[in-house]
Amino acid sequence: MITVQDLCVESSIDILTCMKFLDKNGQGIIFVLDKGKLIGSLSDGDLRRAIISGAKTDEKVLKYCNKDV
Repeated sequence: MITVQDLCVESSIDILTCMKFLDKNGQGIIFVLDKGKLIGSLSDGDLRRAIISGAKTDEKVLKYCNKDV
């Protein structure tokens, strides 16, 4: 069973940690929070495109999240 916590990460985490969360929840999407407030979303496709474009796995997810939520 998936919980809300399985779908949410803080904006300060890095891409590699986010990828682990995505792998664990199996839903293909993560909601990005800043101090508990929703600020964006990030899909596995967003991360894939970021890495193909040169993003490093130690960069923060905030830089790549979709803030149109």
